[in-house]
Amino acid sequence: MHKKVYSCRAYPHLVLYVGLNISLFIITMIFLCLLGIDYGEDFKIINVVLTIILLFITVIVFIFTTFSGWNAVVKFDTEKAYQKRGKSIIYWYWQDIVEITCKTYRPRLFWGGLYYPKFKLKSRSHDYILVFVLNKELITRFDKLCTNQDINHKFKALIKECNFPFPHKYDKK
Repeated sequence: MHKKVYSCRAYPHLVLYVGLNISLFIITMIFLCLLGIDYGEDFKIINVVLTIILLFITVIVFIFTTFSGWNAVVKFDTEKAYQKRGKSIIYWYWQDIVEITCKTYRPRLFWGGLYYPKFKLKSRSHDYILVFVLNKELITRFDKLCTNQDINHKFKALIKECNFPFPHKYDKK
């Protein structure tokens, strides 16, 4: 018989990644459009310089956030969680996890967004911290993936402690 393998993915900074890159793109496009409007020679020189700087920053930020590992996918399976950072892959084996944390308080002002909680895992085998944002798939599969019962119970307790509503918080598991 074929053994069913459970796995899923999460990202550490997906909302920030998308927001940052889209914002920079829109601002850069606005400055590019302003190049076609004639407001005088002084404005034109300042606008050209700012547009070149913004184009450079937009490309650098996109390359950094996409390829550096800053928002590299976090993968989970029944033995471990792991993430590729640069050229190396760092593993957090379930039996080595000593702590899982999450910010469980969010002011009411920020309840309107679709913000999932952000979790951090610490391992006793190294000093790296694994950061990931919860998603629907991970909410339903974490208890099947994580074989460390203490961490599994702490994960469920942290979700219940969150004072803010997030998508799929109250779904039946």
